Amino acid sequence: MDPTYGAAMLPSVTQPARSSDAPGGPVLGSALSIKAEMLSQLLARPGSVPARWLAPGFGRQVDLVRAHLRPIRSHESLDHSYAREHFHIDRIGTVPPSPEGLLRRSATEVAYAHRWLELSGRRDEGSWITLLGEP
Repeated sequence: MDPTYGAAMLPSVTQPARSSDAPGGPVLGSALSIKAEMLSQLLARPGSVPARWLAPGFGRQVDLVRAHLRPIRSHESLDHSYAREHFHIDRIGTVPPSPEGLLRRSATEVAYAHRWLELSGRRDEGSWITLLGEP
C-alpha cells in the first residue's frame, strides 16, 4: 500500500482544529469527527442504515473494535488512534472510497465513529445490534 495514501486522506488529523484550548477537547473538522456526524445521521434514520450493519458478523466486529477503544477517554486520543489505524485500510481500485462509503462498509470505521459519539455523550455503550434496535 502507498504510505502517502493515508496521510493524504487525513490532513486535518495531523493538525486538527480544536473547539477549545483545553487538552482533549473535541477535534473539529477531523476525518473522524466528520464520520461521526455521518454515523449520527444514518442512525437517526433507521431505514437508512446499510443492510450489512445488521449482519451478526458485522456487529461482532464493531463490538470487538469498540471494546478495544473503550479505554480511550478523549477525542484527541481517539483521533490519534484513528489516524494510526487508518493506514491499515486497503484501497479498492484507484479512487479512494468516499468517507460515507468507507463508513458503510467498514466495521472499524463504524466503531471509531461510534466511540467519538460516546465520548460526546451522544450515544450509549450497548452492543451494536442492540443500538440499532434489533433484538
